[in-house]
Amino acid sequence: GASLAAFVAVERRVVAPMLRLDYFRRRNFTGPLIAQPLSQFAYMGAFLIAPLLLDELFGYSVAAISLVLLARPLVYSVFSPVGGRLASTVGERSMIIAGSVLMVLSMVAWVFAARWVDLTLIVVGLVLSGLAMGLASPSYATTMAAAVDDGDLGIANAMGTTMMNIGMLTGIQTMFVVLGDGRAPNDFALVFAVGAAVTALGLVGGAMVTSSND
Repeated sequence: GASLAAFVAVERRVVAPMLRLDYFRRRNFTGPLIAQPLSQFAYMGAFLIAPLLLDELFGYSVAAISLVLLARPLVYSVFSPVGGRLASTVGERSMIIAGSVLMVLSMVAWVFAARWVDLTLIVVGLVLSGLAMGLASPSYATTMAAAVDDGDLGIANAMGTTMMNIGMLTGIQTMFVVLGDGRAPNDFALVFAVGAAVTALGLVGGAMVTSSND
């Protein structure tokens, strides 16, 4: 907190700030900075909890767990180009909101997968998670890039990456704290419920965005 306050104080008075603070008043700069980290909170946090769930509740081997989890990166890889194309037709705002909604639904699927010990819902959650980030990721980057001056593209990209990593690491740590030593179905369900609640807040960021074709 002290470091952040010092950073803002310095950036306000220097002639050439590293990051122009007035960018935060631009909806298309701040919106993705809210939506992406909160989606990454669930995306990475839940992904690292999933192997524990498959081991503890299903008794799967490492090889079997790896095969099940492969569904998510496959879906992400396939739908990232689709997300880029759709953003140019339906708008970045719609894709960012869709990503947050799909991520919430993936966490909800895992809540019931944990409570009912249902492998089908595990796969559904993985597919929805990969689909969420695949569709939304191109719009996060392009929306922020279009919101800043050409000379600040590098710092805008760095800011987006930093916030994304903060969301990922916070999600991993928080979800493991919530799980604690519990390994019962309801313990895992609670973790994914927390992921759903945090990701839902990302809809605020998506709603802030104004698409170029709106």
